[in-house]
Amino acid sequence: MHELAIAQNIIDTVNELKKEYSNIKKVTVVYGKLQQIVPDSLIFYLDIIKKERGFENTEFIIKENKLKIKCKNCNKISMLDEITFICPACNSNEIEILNGNELYIEKIEIT
Repeated sequence: MHELAIAQNIIDTVNELKKEYSNIKKVTVVYGKLQQIVPDSLIFYLDIIKKERGFENTEFIIKENKLKIKCKNCNKISMLDEITFICPACNSNEIEILNGNELYIEKIEIT
């Protein structure tokens, strides 16, 4: 259910731009695998809130970044589809998370 709060924060951030730019066409949001966001839920809440806040014509694109780890044992860098903290090369659990916990607006297209 944290997708509702995330959707509200995204709309609030984009709404700040509406003061200067009246026609926001597209917003691209990137989140990391560790955020454990359900994309369909986030889109559902964005669709509801955007209508209430005057963004009916704004398209929201949601992109997921995979989990990226570096093994401290073998130094291999791996991109993982699943949340696991084990190096796929040597099975070590001594890893460093390089990517996967982010949540940000990557791009806003204004016409």
